[in-house]
Amino acid sequence: MAVNAAADSPETKDGLTPHTHTKQDTNHNGSPELSASQDRISGIVSFGVAQLWKEKTREWGNIKTKGMPLNLLDLPVDVLNLIVSELCYTNDLIALALTHSALYKLAVPNIYSRFDIVWPDSTAPVLNSKSVDALSYGLATLCLPSRFAESTQRLRGPRAGRPKTRHRLANNDHAKYIRKFSIGDGPQDWTSEYLITKESGKMLGTLVAVAVERMVNLETFMWDMPTGVSSDVFMALASHEDDEGQTKLEKVWVRWHDHQATSPGSSPASSPTTTLPPPNPLPPLPPQNFPPLPGAASVTFDPNPVYYGQAGSNGTVPQLKTYAQSCVEYPTFSVLPPLNSLTVLDIDHISYLDEMAVLIERSVSQLRELQVGISTRAYSLQNFAPPWDSADLQQVDHDAKWPGESRIPTARLGGVLGVLVGRIHDIRKKPNSKNHQAPIPGHNPAARDGETTLAPASESDENPQPQARVDGTTPHIPSPGSKRLDGKLRLQTLALERVTLSIAVCTRAIDWSQMTRLTIFGCEHHETLWKALRRQFQPTPPAPGSPQEAPTRYLLSLKHLSTDLASHALLSFVKETLAPNTLETLFLLDRRGSFKPEVTIGQVVKSAVKRHRSSLKKLLIDSSEGPRSTSTRERWRHWAIRGELLGYITSGRMTNLRELGMVIDIKDWHTLLQRLPQLSDLRTLYIPEMVDTDRDPETASRPDAKELALQIVDIISLRREIKLVYVGLWQKCFEISEVEDNSSEGNRSQDDNGNGGQTNDADQMDDELSDNDMATDDGELGPFMDAEDEIAEEASDDGQSEADSFADESATNALPRLRQREILYYDDKVELFRARHGKL
Repeated sequence: MAVNAAADSPETKDGLTPHTHTKQDTNHNGSPELSASQDRISGIVSFGVAQLWKEKTREWGNIKTKGMPLNLLDLPVDVLNLIVSELCYTNDLIALALTHSALYKLAVPNIYSRFDIVWPDSTAPVLNSKSVDALSYGLATLCLPSRFAESTQRLRGPRAGRPKTRHRLANNDHAKYIRKFSIGDGPQDWTSEYLITKESGKMLGTLVAVAVERMVNLETFMWDMPTGVSSDVFMALASHEDDEGQTKLEKVWVRWHDHQATSPGSSPASSPTTTLPPPNPLPPLPPQNFPPLPGAASVTFDPNPVYYGQAGSNGTVPQLKTYAQSCVEYPTFSVLPPLNSLTVLDIDHISYLDEMAVLIERSVSQLRELQVGISTRAYSLQNFAPPWDSADLQQVDHDAKWPGESRIPTARLGGVLGVLVGRIHDIRKKPNSKNHQAPIPGHNPAARDGETTLAPASESDENPQPQARVDGTTPHIPSPGSKRLDGKLRLQTLALERVTLSIAVCTRAIDWSQMTRLTIFGCEHHETLWKALRRQFQPTPPAPGSPQEAPTRYLLSLKHLSTDLASHALLSFVKETLAPNTLETLFLLDRRGSFKPEVTIGQVVKSAVKRHRSSLKKLLIDSSEGPRSTSTRERWRHWAIRGELLGYITSGRMTNLRELGMVIDIKDWHTLLQRLPQLSDLRTLYIPEMVDTDRDPETASRPDAKELALQIVDIISLRREIKLVYVGLWQKCFEISEVEDNSSEGNRSQDDNGNGGQTNDADQMDDELSDNDMATDDGELGPFMDAEDEIAEEASDDGQSEADSFADESATNALPRLRQREILYYDDKVELFRARHGKL
C-alpha cells in the first residue's frame, strides 16, 4: 500500500512526508527517473533535497505499478493532507482518526491546531463523573512527555490482556501542532479558584508555562480569564525565539486582574507569606505646584510619598524597592519577541504600561494592531490614567532596568498613551514650524469651541532644564546634542477603552494614513480627537486647471469605526474626512449619562449612513444604556428608526449590508417584515428594543420574542432568497437554519422543542360513520349495490393512485424545512453582537 511506502520514507517535522511536484518521464515502467542532468543538479543542491526527490520517485513508481484503481489510502500523503484539512469540525476529525493509522497521523495536526477553553454557563448542570475540568485535562495531555505515555501504555498492557506493543497514542507530541492557545472567561465562582496568588492558580500557571514551552508553532496566545498571568507563561512565550531572533508568535491577548484583590495581604491562600518591611521614608518636603498646560491636568506632588503604583495623590514620587516587594508579576511583556498584534485590557498598574513600552519599541516595525483598556478602578482613581503635563514629567524612565526601579512619578507626560510611545517618540520635541510661537501658560489663542491645543506648553523649551525631584535626584532629560525620538506607530487597528486621550500623542506618534479600524470606548477628549483629525487630514481638492473629472484626494483609509460617544464632531469627521462609500463598518452607540443624545437620528443617517450607503456592511445604531427603566426607554425612543428612515435603510440601496442593528417602533414591525426581501443579503438582524409611542414606557410590555422570530421564518419560507441566519430580539437570540427533513411530522414552524402539527381525526370519524350508514341487508337492491360498489372501488383506486402520484411529486420537489432554535449570542462569530456591549 501507499501508506507503507510513505512510512518507509524519511519523515519531516510533523511526521509526514511532504509531496512535491515531480517531473515525470514516460518510460516502459511509467515511473519517473532521474536523468543525468538531474543527477548533476542533485549534486549541487543539498543532500536532503536529493534524498526527498528519490523517495518521492519511489512512491510514485509504487503507485503507478499497482495496475488497479486507486483507493483513498493509495493517494500521495500531501493529497490526503489537503483532503483532511477541509474538515472543519473536531468531531469529524476524531471519527476520521479512528478509522486508520495513516489517517490518524493526518488528523492529529488538525485536531490539535487550536486549544480553546470555553467555560459553560453558570446555570449548566455539573457532571458527577469527575470534579476536574477540561482545562486541567487538556493541559495534562500537552504536558506529559512521549516517554511517559509510552511507559504508561506498556505497563497497562499486561493487566488488560494486551500484548506489549508500542501503541500509536504513545507519541504524545501534540503540543507542537497548536497554533492558537485560548482560555476564555467563565463564571466568577469557578474562575476565582485560579487566582494567581492561590495554590491552584500557581499550579495552573506552571502547567500553562510547561505546555506553552512545547508549542513551538504557536501563533496566537489569548488569556481572557481575569485571574492573572504568571511571569513563567511570558518566559515560556519568549523561549520560542530561535538564535536569529525569529519566532512564529504573532498575537498576544491578555485581560489583567485586580492586583489589589490578589495581593499577598488579602489572598485567601493557606500557605504562609513573607512580608518585607517598607523602606524608611524620606523626610517630607513642602508640595510643589507646577502651572498646568493648556488642555492638560495640573500636577501637585504629595509631600508624603507612597510606593510605586499604589493609590495616592497625583504625581507622587515612588520609592525604590526590591522585586519581592512588588505586587505585580515581572517580567511580562518586556521579554516577548516582536509581535504583529498586542491586546492588553483592564490595566490597573502602571508597571504593565512600562513593560508594554519596551515591547512596542521592539515591535515598532511590524506592530499593526494595538488594543489597550484601563480598568474601571484605575480610571476612577485618576492616578496614572490622565495625560499629565508639567515641566519635569517624563514618559518613561530610560534608566530603570525593570519597572520597580523607576524613580519617576506615577503621573506621566501624556498619560497612558505617552507611556506606551515613550521609547519611540518624544512628545516634547518642538514641531518644525517657522512661525511657531511659545504658548502662554493658561492661554491658548488657537482654541475655539472648547478645543484644546495640540501641543503642550513645555514644547516651547527646546532644551528643557532639569527640575529637582523630591528625592533629590535629577530626572533624565536629553542633552541638546542627543538624538530625539521621532518614531511612529504604523497601525492598521487601534482600539482604546477608558483611555484619556492625549492629543499630542495621537497626532504625532501615530501614522493615521494606514489606519483601517478604529474603536473608541469611554475615552475622554474624544471630541477634541475628531476635530484634530479633521483639521489634520482635510481632503485635497483638485489642483486649478486639472480636468473636471479629477477626483478629490482623501488622506485617510478608515473602513471600520466603533464608538460609544456620538457627537457633532464625530459626524463632521465622518462626513468631511472620509471618502464617500468607503466606510464598511459603523457601530455607533451613545452611552453618555445625559438624558438625551447630543445628535439626532436624522443627523446620523444623513451624515454617515447615506454618505456610505453603498459600502456599509455592518451597521449598529443604539442609544440605550443601563437596565430597563423609564429613562432608558426614553433614550431608546430618541434613536428609533421610523417612517422614511426605516424605508431608506430597507429600500435595497444598501446593497452590501450584512449585519443590521437598530431600534424600531412597534408600529413599523410589519413594515420591516414586508421589506425583508429587499434585504436579501442580510445575515444578522438585531433589534435591542421596540418603542411604543402610544403607551407609557413604564407600563409598556414587549411582544413575545419567539413569536416575532416565527413571523420572520414565515417570510423566509415564502421568499427563499432571503439569507437571514441570526435574529436578536432584546436578550434572546434565534438561529434560522434549513433541515433536510420532508416527513409529515416536521414542518417549517417546528422549533427546537419539537412541537409539530396536531393530528386531526375528523376524516377518520367521517369514514366510520359512512361505513355504518352504507351497511344494508341483502335484498332486491343487492345486484345494483354490487355494481355501484364496483364503480366506486374503481373510482377510489384511480383517485388513490392519482393522490399518490401527487404526493410523490411534491415530496420530490419539496424545499428543505426551516428550523428556528434559540441560542446564545455568538459574540465570537458575529461582530455586531460583540459590539452591542460597548466594550473590548
